[in-house]
Amino acid sequence: MLLKHLKISREVSVIVYLFFVAVCLPALSYGQSDKVNSEISKAYHQILALRLETGRATLNQFDNYEKTEKGFLIYALNLADILELLLNEDPELYKEKKPLEKERLTRIEELSDSDPWKQFCEAEIKLQWAFVKLKYGDELGAIWSLNQSYKAVSANSELFPSFLPNKKTSAIFNIIFGAVPQKHQWLLKFFSMSGSTEHGIEELEDLSFSEDILALESHILLLLTRAYLMDEANIAILGLKKLARDYNENKLIKYLLGITLLKNSQAENALEAIKQTDNLTSPYAPIIYSEYLKGEIMLQMGKYSHASAQYASFILKYKGSNFIKDAYYKLFLANYLSGDESEAQFFLKKAKTSGTTIAEADKYAEKQISNDLWPNKDIMKIRLATDGGFYETADSLIQQFSVEDFELQKDQVEYIYRKARLFDKRKITDKALVQYQLTIENAGNNNWYFAPNAALQLGYIYAEKGQKEEAKMWLEKALSYKDYEYKNSIDNKAEAALQKLK
Repeated sequence: MLLKHLKISREVSVIVYLFFVAVCLPALSYGQSDKVNSEISKAYHQILALRLETGRATLNQFDNYEKTEKGFLIYALNLADILELLLNEDPELYKEKKPLEKERLTRIEELSDSDPWKQFCEAEIKLQWAFVKLKYGDELGAIWSLNQSYKAVSANSELFPSFLPNKKTSAIFNIIFGAVPQKHQWLLKFFSMSGSTEHGIEELEDLSFSEDILALESHILLLLTRAYLMDEANIAILGLKKLARDYNENKLIKYLLGITLLKNSQAENALEAIKQTDNLTSPYAPIIYSEYLKGEIMLQMGKYSHASAQYASFILKYKGSNFIKDAYYKLFLANYLSGDESEAQFFLKKAKTSGTTIAEADKYAEKQISNDLWPNKDIMKIRLATDGGFYETADSLIQQFSVEDFELQKDQVEYIYRKARLFDKRKITDKALVQYQLTIENAGNNNWYFAPNAALQLGYIYAEKGQKEEAKMWLEKALSYKDYEYKNSIDNKAEAALQKLK
């Protein structure tokens, strides 16, 4: 039960690590230029830009390094493996590299106890491997690693209270654990862990606007926390765009920008960012997941044959099991919406028997498949156009219908919800408020995600208006719903918003 709330989902585990650990490390090497060999620093940058083999080759030349450089060298080599394991799920590669965690922690032990980087690196390596274990199904191992990482950074903070880099790791735990709903905080206390999302954000702000070696890292963390947890995507996207310009040859930053744009209804801009990512080929590591993302964008654009090609390419190239079920389900949708029901039926059967149901996208696909009801084409097109930021197309479709045109209660509720989402995204707030409340009233006790997310969005709107009590009421209502798709994500956002209100 603890893992259900700590991990959020395996999908998010990848994003959390990339956001909270991997992408942030450039500042670390800048600040250590007087201590770390320039070649080690250069290798760090190569790894962070996803030139993994180039970076490894440089680092492996250092057999006789100083102890002050040892932690950084081990850290960089570990980071290269972590990025490779997270970006492209490969069970055989995980089996091969799994023993490296213990080996590197043993080497870190050789550092002096008086060196604050010793426990900092220990905490970070354990944290990195926790997310890898989570992705590859070792859930108990992930909990243990998280707990040990938390203890290491807590101890380091006590021993070296003025060592500012501790704030980075501490902020990660505060943000993750702070987003666990209050009713489940006792689970964290059982493991002697706690967190406050707002405190984590404050730690990142302290570092972001300082001259500390981790200032750049903390700024990235802050932007991504705002985008994915705090409903402040516009601020985050502006910051990420600037970083993508400043680090024009960093494949990882471009990739993260693309994901963030896509998740915030900017499909065309996301496609451009992902194309830039794909243009960075050898010696850069490949990101197979970008094939899936391009499929999502093509589906939102209504380019169904292109979407099918991208999803098929993803399934062919990807060695993991996450998102496979959803990719087949999206192949079903692409063919269904284009009018080829025979092909649609084929891919629906494939979706039933393929992949896993661990990632939230796969859980959602499984639920749709198990209902044995094909989605309403018109509502699905409205949803996809809205999600992609094609608001004129979505509005044109919505205007063609009324609630009474749909026979099923679920379709009626979703039609109201889609109207609310479109009004909200177009900043027609008063109409969005009405439609969100109608969504909740009409959904009743059905375990669809429309009502919980409507409550979350109402909480956001009233918080922005300064009506804190009204916002609190709706956010708590969002947390009250049980057993529906996307619950972990909505619960974490609602809890973070409640903390912000306080």
